[in-house]
Amino acid sequence: MKDVTDKSYDGFPQAGARVVPLQNPAYRALLKLPDDNVGARVDSLLPIPSSEKVLKPEDVLLRIGQYPVASDATILYQGNRLSAALAFQFAQQGETVPIEVWRDGCKQELALPVNIYEGDRTGGFQYTGLPRYFVYGGLVFTPLSLDYLRTLGRNAEQSNSDLYYELYYRRAEDSAKTRPEPIVLASVLADAVNANVTTRGRMLVDKINGIRIEKLEDVVRACETATNNFDVIEFLTHHSFECLDHAEVAKANAGILKTYGLPSDRRL
Repeated sequence: MKDVTDKSYDGFPQAGARVVPLQNPAYRALLKLPDDNVGARVDSLLPIPSSEKVLKPEDVLLRIGQYPVASDATILYQGNRLSAALAFQFAQQGETVPIEVWRDGCKQELALPVNIYEGDRTGGFQYTGLPRYFVYGGLVFTPLSLDYLRTLGRNAEQSNSDLYYELYYRRAEDSAKTRPEPIVLASVLADAVNANVTTRGRMLVDKINGIRIEKLEDVVRACETATNNFDVIEFLTHHSFECLDHAEVAKANAGILKTYGLPSDRRL
């Protein structure tokens, strides 16, 4: 998937790498690269072990299969300049592609496994499966995804810029803080137990009961293993928070599910 934050960025998810153009002559000279308009720099690696064993950040990708990689991260294919990512499309899952890289001042011949990367799956359309969710005290938690954002209506990108940033921009700009599956409070099913909750939805969840929320299962664990009398839900936006009475939530959950016709409090 091409990163929307930078037009010069070229992602190679099958290869587990992010590659950027290498056209600065001074930087090419620093790397001792020939001045031949060949080679794009590996900017970072996706968390795929097989790729991390072969490639390193700052490697310069010179060739993929039979295709030389130009300094603008393109290849010449049937007379046209196209993204070099195309060269990986000819291989099947689990196969390897011969590549040539420039590393430590010399060329190296390597074999790179090709994989299906699903780490950015939520940023695209989901054509199968029902939405995943967890309901606790009437608070509905669900993974942040393009499908969820589409439910917010027109101009959602402008009015929910923090959600779009978390889904599309965070990984490229602040990878250390990237969550594998950001969770959002989608809505609140009104009930006496949550009557004082002022946050009604569209909010990114940071922590619950002190546990950093990396995926939907973390929400379940944070709520079900709590030992305190109160549940504290912290949000990323403005560092706001909400608080629920743990014992009262336990009493109210079944009634909330019945009132709103939900067969279960979760679909994980």
